[in-house]
Amino acid sequence: MHAGPTTAARPDRAEDVSLSVLRTGPVPSAVVPDTAPQDIEVRVVDATDAPLPGAEVALRDRSGGPIGSATTDADGTAHVTAPGAGAFVVVARADGHLPGVATCTVGDDDAGTTLRLAAAAAVHGSAPAGAGVVLSQDGEPVASTTAAADGTYRLADLDPGRYLLAAGDGPGVEVDLVPGGDERRDLAGS
Repeated sequence: MHAGPTTAARPDRAEDVSLSVLRTGPVPSAVVPDTAPQDIEVRVVDATDAPLPGAEVALRDRSGGPIGSATTDADGTAHVTAPGAGAFVVVARADGHLPGVATCTVGDDDAGTTLRLAAAAAVHGSAPAGAGVVLSQDGEPVASTTAAADGTYRLADLDPGRYLLAAGDGPGVEVDLVPGGDERRDLAGS
């Protein structure tokens, strides 16, 4: 990362000095020095604003390093402690929902944020036992699993959208996954 030139004038010299700084190593801390730890209230809700109890909440620094974590209560609220004032990233995960991410700035006022999680999609069904089941979008694999000995498979926590679902070297079928949906697709394979 290049920080760009910095020019400093010195009264005892006739010329300016240009200095470029090349940063290697980790991103500097987002915590403002000499500030006290502060509690952050995080509320996690679904698309209808209903609270999501049991959601996992993680507080991270700007480089993604973990700072703290908590689990939401019955009201969908969790409290995590920031080490001081600064900018942080909050990540929330709940079963059956896609993860949510928000930035949170901690300062002199009470800090808090609400994350609204979209319902995830899923697909399940039967395929030849031991066959690889692959879900692809635009020619790229998105998720995969192996059919169990009884021929069942399940792919969950998926983004809604149109996919191609195939077992083994089988031809595959198109599937439209909707938020909160759990589509059944039985697959032939080879």
